[in-house]
Amino acid sequence: MYSVTHSLRAFLLVASGVLWSISNAEAESCSGTNCKIGVLFKGTYLEDTCDVVINNGSSTETVVLPTLSTATLKSNGAEAGSVSFTILLKGCPVKKTVSLWFASNDADSATGNMVNATGSEYSNNVQLRLRNAAGSQMIINDRNSVQDYIIPDAGGDISHDYQAMYYANSAGGVTPGLVNAMASINLIYR
Repeated sequence: MYSVTHSLRAFLLVASGVLWSISNAEAESCSGTNCKIGVLFKGTYLEDTCDVVINNGSSTETVVLPTLSTATLKSNGAEAGSVSFTILLKGCPVKKTVSLWFASNDADSATGNMVNATGSEYSNNVQLRLRNAAGSQMIINDRNSVQDYIIPDAGGDISHDYQAMYYANSAGGVTPGLVNAMASINLIYR
């Protein structure tokens, strides 16, 4: 609401300046008492957006995957260590479909996964893959790889489950080390 109000105020100040400029310019060309100057006012009203809650916590949570042996990820494309997490949408606008997708600055466009952080303490050749409850991969940075939340006429909280897992991205196997990746949750309202 602040940004909408702020934008509208800024526009009104600009519109006032334009009005002043137009009225001065028109005053010279207008000799009668029946001068009319049109003024256009614009603004934007935004609906409320959904609150995002991860694992019944907050909107900034950590999903912890299990500790595994590198032997579980020996072959390229192997997946292991799946852990479930829930994303709940609360207070959404009613009668909408809200499509959730994931984005990350550190994504592999070939696999659609998040890549691991780099450094001597981090594991090599491992990525993190996300799947929705139906088992379909949630391709990172793909606005078409979504999980839809259908908000009914009466409103209400809607949740979906997801899985995060390790993914081997090399035929040479995964090296021991830490795994750390981050993604943002993005919502499209339709």
